[in-house]
Amino acid sequence: AIVEAEVERFTREHPAVEFAVDGTDGEATVLATPMLGAVFEHLFSEAIQHSEHDRPKPRVTIAEDADHVTVTIRGEGVSLSEGQKAFLNATETSAESAHRVRTGLYLATTVLDHLGGEISVNSPSRIVLRLDRPSDPDE
Repeated sequence: AIVEAEVERFTREHPAVEFAVDGTDGEATVLATPMLGAVFEHLFSEAIQHSEHDRPKPRVTIAEDADHVTVTIRGEGVSLSEGQKAFLNATETSAESAHRVRTGLYLATTVLDHLGGEISVNSPSRIVLRLDRPSDPDE
């Protein structure tokens, strides 16, 4: 529900953005924090930030299995330096590389790390978040 709520809020604040959301019809439950909404806000901004179109059309896909929920954000505007990609993909985690990451991306990695999740960039236009599901959905 948080992804859909953040898409709705982001669209209200950026009416030129036309999101497409695909994925689960049910509730994809993860253990989270209220800061997870801010993570999606920053990643949605990344997805449209460098768009060459007047009406950016990012796509959000939600997939789940027994152990994880994966949210993929695709947008033609994702523009990350090699240092930022290395930091997000955890191939370079030094303090120096952290300084090269924009504040929103640093927030996203910090929150997801706290939640036991991970973030990666596996193409020029795709950011992937993977979060663990709770061992008991009633927790």
